[in-house]
Amino acid sequence: MPNPTKANKLNDKTNIDLNRNSPYGNERKGYSNHVSANGNVQNAPTSKLYFGLPLRRWLFLYGLFAATVITWVASHNITQFKQLGPVAFQNGFPGDLTQWSRRGGWENILFEQDGIKLHRNVDKASYAVRTFALAPSENRIEEKLNVTALIKTITKKPASDPASGGAVTIRLQDDSDKVVKYVLIGRLDGLSDQYEINRVINLTENITRFSLVFYNKQSNAEFALVDASASLVTELPAFRNARIAIFVTWSIIFLITLYYLFTHASKTMFAVIGTVILLTFVGVLMPETIRSGAVKPVLQAIQNLTGPTDDDTGLRYAYKIGHFVFFFLSTLILLLYRHPLKLLVWEIFTLMILFAIATEGLQLYLLDRSTRVTDLIIDFSAILFGAILAASIVAIKAISSKKSKPPTATP
Repeated sequence: MPNPTKANKLNDKTNIDLNRNSPYGNERKGYSNHVSANGNVQNAPTSKLYFGLPLRRWLFLYGLFAATVITWVASHNITQFKQLGPVAFQNGFPGDLTQWSRRGGWENILFEQDGIKLHRNVDKASYAVRTFALAPSENRIEEKLNVTALIKTITKKPASDPASGGAVTIRLQDDSDKVVKYVLIGRLDGLSDQYEINRVINLTENITRFSLVFYNKQSNAEFALVDASASLVTELPAFRNARIAIFVTWSIIFLITLYYLFTHASKTMFAVIGTVILLTFVGVLMPETIRSGAVKPVLQAIQNLTGPTDDDTGLRYAYKIGHFVFFFLSTLILLLYRHPLKLLVWEIFTLMILFAIATEGLQLYLLDRSTRVTDLIIDFSAILFGAILAASIVAIKAISSKKSKPPTATP
């Protein structure tokens, strides 16, 4: 008859050996290890696994997916604004041509009944401007300006042309005609046949007029502004409530993510990963006015060292680089530290892809931000490059570890 004590010791040794062979302890078998008062390792049942993940983690992924879908669907199916009435071009575009003015390289501008045209390159940038008055309003702060424009490219910009093309902007002015705020509503790179622009702009109590500005920034591209309109709108309560609910939901998801990192990572790892994810979330959703104020001083310091460049172009590249860096670092760090965090590779990819799609969808609820397919492509590329670098680092470490092991002596 076998000795019970020896059998128990053999079982304990077998359990310990199995745990050493699994990077997740005995989690894959549905058990976790607990040490009893006498030092023996005992098995206790834990949450059941489904395709390598416990039910709690599956619920989080489902919730993340559902929140992402709802974010996009709600923004396209809930009416955001109610029209209050047109404030420009009530009798059709371009209206009275005498109300338009030329500035800068004025000889470059043609005022015609079929549109405002900016022809050929000149030494100065060419500006076509028209100003409109806003009727007095006691609810100005609740009103917003909805501007649309249609621009056709007469002559495309050569690929070798370094100039950034043209743009359509709005200048918000007060009673003294002082410009309170410049708002870029559309950038023209000179590479597309046509540009359809739509932008909603916040107003403040001191705004009494605005100017529509159509200009060419010393580019060989030629453009024609063939249609434009401007109207006052106000935000509907249903959309406002939906936006609050969406952002509260994502705040809860963000807090759950931080809690998981806090309970599964060391203090240093939690600080690093939490900071990168927080910067990604804030950077993507930060209002453009704040982003410009934060980025421009850094960009100016770089330009002082490298030479002057186009400010708008530099800022645009800075934002795109920021997109790439944040998602690249998030993916790289999560993959390199996935074992202590108990995350699977496919789980990390799912989280990062949903995170990228969600952050772009959240921008649909911000007036001074816009969702672009190019930004999603940049985010996905960053995730891919982060995964490639993580796999390379793991492979190099494995090769180095194998080489550093001393050869086993044969008997």
